[in-house]
Amino acid sequence: MNNLIEDYRKSRIAAIWRVLWRAFPNFSARHSPIYFGEDGAILWNQGFGRVAYLRGDKVLIVGWGLGAEPNERRVFVTQATRWEPPHAHIPVSAGESEALAALVNQKYTRKGEKVVFQ
Repeated sequence: MNNLIEDYRKSRIAAIWRVLWRAFPNFSARHSPIYFGEDGAILWNQGFGRVAYLRGDKVLIVGWGLGAEPNERRVFVTQATRWEPPHAHIPVSAGESEALAALVNQKYTRKGEKVVFQ
């Protein structure tokens, strides 16, 4: 497994948020910087304008921006075409992009935001 993903999963903040997700799912859905997908994938906010998508041993950094309407988030899934090193030689498949979009939509919809993919 990629060291970066292992670091994310073993971090203290991830452990704290796992407990909070179980105990307070509605609160966590709105406030957590980490979102755990049912299939084991993880979305992790990287600061304004970026979110990391961790699936298996690969990481993908996806950009986002605020939309024109209140509570609208634009997510630039189509710009993420290759995984981060050491998997940079592997293109992101259509199925992986769809799984990413579904997880992003799930995360932000639970926060009460409208998601627009670009």
